Parts: sequence; C-alpha cells; structure tokens
Amino acid sequence: MWKSLSFKIHVQGYRISTSGDAHGGAKFLMVRVATRLDLRGVDRKIDDRKITAIHFSVKHLSVTLLVALVLFATGCRTMYPDSATGTYPRGLRSTEELASLKRAYWAGFSTPAATEARTGLYAVTPYYPGKIPVVLVHGLLSEPRTWDEMLNKIRNDPRIDANFQFWVFMYPTGNSYVQSAADLREDLNETLIQLDPYRNDAALSHMVLVGHSMGGLLSKLQVTYSDQTLWQTISDRPIDDFEVDMDTRTQMERALFFEPQPFIERVVYIGTPHAGSTVSQSTIGWLGNKLVRFPRGLQENYQHIVQNNLSLLRTDSAASIPTSIDRLAPGDSILLATQQLQVNAQVKQHSIIGNGHPLPDETDGDGVVSFASAKLAGVESEYVIQAEHSDLHKDEGSIYEVERILMEHLAAVRR
Repeated sequence: MWKSLSFKIHVQGYRISTSGDAHGGAKFLMVRVATRLDLRGVDRKIDDRKITAIHFSVKHLSVTLLVALVLFATGCRTMYPDSATGTYPRGLRSTEELASLKRAYWAGFSTPAATEARTGLYAVTPYYPGKIPVVLVHGLLSEPRTWDEMLNKIRNDPRIDANFQFWVFMYPTGNSYVQSAADLREDLNETLIQLDPYRNDAALSHMVLVGHSMGGLLSKLQVTYSDQTLWQTISDRPIDDFEVDMDTRTQMERALFFEPQPFIERVVYIGTPHAGSTVSQSTIGWLGNKLVRFPRGLQENYQHIVQNNLSLLRTDSAASIPTSIDRLAPGDSILLATQQLQVNAQVKQHSIIGNGHPLPDETDGDGVVSFASAKLAGVESEYVIQAEHSDLHKDEGSIYEVERILMEHLAAVRR
C-alpha cells in the first residue's frame, strides 16, 4: 500500500509541491495562489509506472460528447459489472461494520467501482427507538471517519445523547453526486422499512441531515423536487423514447426523478458548493480528474447507449467522461439545474460557511468553496467562521453551531 506522495509540477511559472497527509482527504484541493502552491492530502506514492498512469492517453476518456451526457445523467450502477445487480446490503449497517471499515477516501475517489460494495448507511451506535436520527454525509475525497471529532464532542452533551442517534453515509466520491444522492435516498427508505416496518417510532420522521462539502449536495437532493429539471439538461425528449434496457432505465429514473423525503425535516450545509468551486477548474482540479479511473465496461456500455439514442441527446457537455470534480465546476449544467430545484417548504435549512482563506482566483472563502457559492438564500441561520474547507466541520465553532441547531430542532419537535 502506498504511504506518501512527494513530487513537483512546474506550470505557468508556479510550482506545485505535494506531500502526504494521513488525514488529508479534501485537503487534496487546498491551494494557495502565490509563487508556490501547496497541495496536501493525497495518501499515495507515485512511482514511474504510476506517473505514466496519470498521463494516460486522453483517448481512453475522450469518448463522444453524448456519452459524457448520459454518463453523468444516469450515474448508472450498470456501468460497473461487479455491482450491476445492486447487491450490496441496503438499510442500516451495524456499528461493527462501521468499526471494521478501512480508510478508503482515496480509492473511493480514484476508483469508485472498487468501493461500491461499501456504500451505505452505518450506525454510529446501535439503533435506539425514540431517538431522532442525524445523518452525517461526508464530502469529496473523504469518508465517515471525518466526523469523529464532531461526534466525540457533540455526544458528550447529555441532552444530545439522550435525544439523538447518529448515522453516517459512505459513498465513492469519484462518482457524480446525483448517483450518490440516489443511493442515499434508497438507503434511507430501506432503513426506515428495516427498523420500523409498522411506523411506530415517531422519532424517525424528524430526521436531520448534516452534509459537508459535496455531501451537502447529496443532502440537498433528499429534500427537493426534481420535476423535469435535471432530465432536461440531458434531453428534451421523454425518457420513454430512449432505447435502453430495463435496468439502465431504472437507474436513470432513480437518479433524475425524485421527490423530497417526507421524514427529513432539517438540513445543515457545511461548506457546501451550491454554485460549484473554481478549484475544480484549476491545475489542481485537472490533476484530480486525471487520477480518476473508470472501468472499461463503463465506457463501452455508455457508447452503446449513445449509439442507440444519438438523436435524442443534447450535446452541450464536456467531451470526456465527467467525474465528481467536473460536476462541481461553476456553470456545469447539472449543477445549475440543481440550484433551480424547489425545496420542500416544510424543511428548515442552515448554512455554516468558511471565510478568510482565498481561493486560487482570490475570491474569499474557505480555500476551496467561495463564500458566495456556500451562501444559500432562505436558510434559517447562517454561521460564518474563519476556517479552511477540510477543517470546517471539525472546527469548535461549527460543532457548537450544529449542537445549537439540534437543540433548536428538538424544541420544535416537542412543541
């Protein structure tokens, strides 16, 4: 297993130096625009053979423009032959399974198919009827352990511990957030059926989601109406007109057509790029994209879909297979459509935003997400703190704010 990364890239007069960091995760995207840019958080050592892999032939990803469109639209699990049947366990996984998880933030980003089997909801503590679930959703290049600091501190409050139970959602962050949101939606519903088939536990209908970074976008798609908004970025023709097999159609529908989950009453966004991040378009983002590897079957399956539906697809997308970084670019059609989705009027929303750490384009923010992108109209509260993106959800002020929101939620439930 690779343990560290150290190499330098010279581009446009700047030097990018990278170094290993056992807990880096999202720090992969932390940069400073100066004569030297620092890049931290990639738990890898790249030898000559792997460097060659970074510069793999563009033709392996440069499939047709229309393949890129369908690729992101469906985020289909049928892309991955090993998981085409969707056989990974649904519903809430045990605390023992959570404890046995190996760190996989890098594999989940660079080789999403390799970590599909680990996708799911995990219980931090055993299920306890009568306690309100709080679901924590990590961000790009991250994993459930990123919430350890918050959980350790917040659960020390006896009021929190007596009234709330915590679950974490793990997903491969190299996949599009639309696909991962569909997985989360399905797991949440399966969990409620599994835990409370007769709907006797009222606490399950007062759920709270807390999402950091891209995890906030997954959370947002749990409380919004898709209508035809996402689909229309792909095609102006009905889905019935498409020539696809039943499994592919099912995956397209689950990703692009949905309604708010009625049991979710509150969402907390922490450093969420509602309008994207310019870092995705920087040299750092370019390198990140080159490190994402898709299975050959993915490309072949989508080429087949495109060949059969060429006249039905829009052509205003990138020429290469989109990654999660592509989908976080400002102006991305799916991201713009996500911003237009109507939120369930019954859901309370809160924002925690970092500032004081400029992005590569010098805009203020947390170093990855600008203040403007993290800001969301219509929220119940907005908490601004000077913190970097990868530490924003670990900051003491953010943890206190989440605790305050949970106590506010508890008071509202008891009214």
